[in-house]
Amino acid sequence: GVIRAEKLAFSYDNKKDIFHDVSFHVKKGEIMAVLGANGIGKTTMMRCMMRFLTLKKGDVFINGCLNKPELVGQLFINNF
Repeated sequence: GVIRAEKLAFSYDNKKDIFHDVSFHVKKGEIMAVLGANGIGKTTMMRCMMRFLTLKKGDVFINGCLNKPELVGQLFINNF
């Protein structure tokens, strides 16, 4: 599968962003690592991508399909 993230941003309190303007494209067969200190937002970003949390801004595409909040992880489950 292919995962594309465009200009992701998230905040728990709508004041201080945990991450902002994060974009990447991972093609089939590629491996991507997300590195950072404890508490920096790595797991939060994955939860947002799977729509367990709601993004403040940005879009996530799985195999070209927009991962909508109502799908809550289904595109990940069905495509990998």
